[in-house]
Amino acid sequence: MAIVYLITNIENGKRYVGKTKGTLKSRWYNHCREAARGRGFALHAAIRKYGSNSFNHEVLGTYSTEEAALAAEREWVLKLGTIGKLGYNLCEGGRGALGLVWTEERREKTVAMLNTPEATAKMSEASRIAKSSPEF
Repeated sequence: MAIVYLITNIENGKRYVGKTKGTLKSRWYNHCREAARGRGFALHAAIRKYGSNSFNHEVLGTYSTEEAALAAEREWVLKLGTIGKLGYNLCEGGRGALGLVWTEERREKTVAMLNTPEATAKMSEASRIAKSSPEF
């Protein structure tokens, strides 16, 4: 069993489509934890910037096999246009960003963004919220 889910930033309307073999609740907790740890993906940066309470999450579909879920994830990413400036997905989905190669410019920009007092404060806040949330 696997689910495909949608996370929507209620502040700016940007969205992220993902897939998990677990529950949406546990996956959201993991996204918040990864954001708090300084993970550089776009969704995690947005959680740090806007706070975890600025996002809605919902299940788009439940699938009996992982392959069916991977295919559905790719379809939803394309259908909702969540790659690039309109969303937080970094690739078409299917296996995550495992094949994504960061440019040196992107790497430097991400490191610079994470090494600011504001980013540190937001990561601390995201971690505190995730740890104290009654959902988890």
